Amino acid sequence: MSTAQRSLLLSLHRANLRTVAAFVLSAWVAITVIAYLNLRVYGDQSLKLVAHSIGYGSNAAMVFQDAAAARERLALIGAEECLASASIESESGQELARFERQPSGILGARLAELGDFLFPQSVTTEIRNGDRVLGSVTIRGNSALYVEFFGKTLAAALLCLIGVGISIGSLSREVERQVVGPLNQLAALTHVVRVSRQFDRRAPAAEIAEINQLGDDFNALLAELENLEKDRAEHAQTLQLANERLGHQIRHDALTGLPNRSYFRERLAQGLASASAIEQSLAVLYVDYDNFKSVNDQFGHAAGDELLIEAGRRIRSLLRDTDTVARLGGDEFGVLLAPAITQEEAERIAARVVAVMHEPIELQGARSIVSSVSVGVALYPQHALTLERLLSAADLAMYRAKTEERNAYRVAESGEDANSRNVPRA
Repeated sequence: MSTAQRSLLLSLHRANLRTVAAFVLSAWVAITVIAYLNLRVYGDQSLKLVAHSIGYGSNAAMVFQDAAAARERLALIGAEECLASASIESESGQELARFERQPSGILGARLAELGDFLFPQSVTTEIRNGDRVLGSVTIRGNSALYVEFFGKTLAAALLCLIGVGISIGSLSREVERQVVGPLNQLAALTHVVRVSRQFDRRAPAAEIAEINQLGDDFNALLAELENLEKDRAEHAQTLQLANERLGHQIRHDALTGLPNRSYFRERLAQGLASASAIEQSLAVLYVDYDNFKSVNDQFGHAAGDELLIEAGRRIRSLLRDTDTVARLGGDEFGVLLAPAITQEEAERIAARVVAVMHEPIELQGARSIVSSVSVGVALYPQHALTLERLLSAADLAMYRAKTEERNAYRVAESGEDANSRNVPRA
């Protein structure tokens, strides 16, 4: 994840935090302003009532200019009403009585200074006797008490707002759980499906309707992909089987099911390479029917086909699992004896091939036929070192068996050249 990106959960956390902080701050500022204005209005009204009360109670003292009674009245009311200061003046401006409250300690002095700044409130009212003005009363409230009350009000409001913020945060986390959790699960599932192609996975149900619908649509898409994957796998399997069948057809004889000439040469090339690497020997046998054309002429091509199929089966039954028998074309078969075969073992197998192929073969229609083959044997490295020369030596040995005796085998001789043959086979 780059520095310019962040998770949805972190984004919601930050957005919720900003929202809660802005709400708490805005509400606290609004409560502060309202509390301050209301406290000032309440203070003004309270001071006016106290001033009228002092003026009414000091009426007699002003008539008789009784300073002691005026001071007593100021002290009594000032103590009860928590005034910071109060004074009574005559009509001529002469101060008749005064009350002054001294702040207690440094904290009280600081609160008084702050109160004088926030609540600079004082009230002056006239002292009357009927229509005659006798003097005036000037009072100033105890601003330190206003500051204390104002501070407690703000603290209580702040605590309430913090509680509201915590509640909002809890609700926000619940929303995050219901929204971000399912989305994270869906994102994780998408990643797993993309990486591992596990289309059988499904998204769980969500509490939020829109997210649940998104999960249902995603599950439907996964189901379609799963079906497509199954179809693709089935198609791939079908194609593979078709390719295997085609490859088998290309490399095998359609009649006998044995490897064909091309495949036989490929196996021989592999065998020669392996034998050369580990210094072992191998042998090639050329097997050719004697007078096969007369079988076709006498019994028909269907009988000839049966003969060829049975010949392949009988030769295969004499060989090891590592050996190969192939139909090279017409009535000619090739046998690869590999790996690690001696000349004696090769001759023994060749003799057995001659013997087993001379046994009667039962054809369809309760007919029986006795045929024979001629076999040529050539070994690597005794008789040839290359594929073509080895095949040529085996072919020439088979030709000698056919011309000299038939129903027999011959082993190649060093220096023989198949190109020297000029007599056609029968």
